[in-house]
Amino acid sequence: MVMAIDQITSHRTKQLYDGFEIEATAIPMRVPEGSFTVHFDINKHGGGQTDATHFESGLVFTDVNDALRAGIAGGKQKIDEGFKPIDIIVNK
Repeated sequence: MVMAIDQITSHRTKQLYDGFEIEATAIPMRVPEGSFTVHFDINKHGGGQTDATHFESGLVFTDVNDALRAGIAGGKQKIDEGFKPIDIIVNK
């Protein structure tokens, strides 16, 4: 059985802040109809690699632009609170 997907859309914005890139993604929700939630990633580029950390807000918005603004604000708040990417150790 194959399920049809009516429509998948997402809205995304990026902003540089204090040496990090914040990427916010507004995701449409089924309930309440017409609402959005927002997830955001904090990315640190350097040395040929990108360290990315993902956050989910758990908040609901009635406007996609409000959701995106909240995602950027959430990323800024995490950075201002001292966010640091975790060093990943790779065995060679």
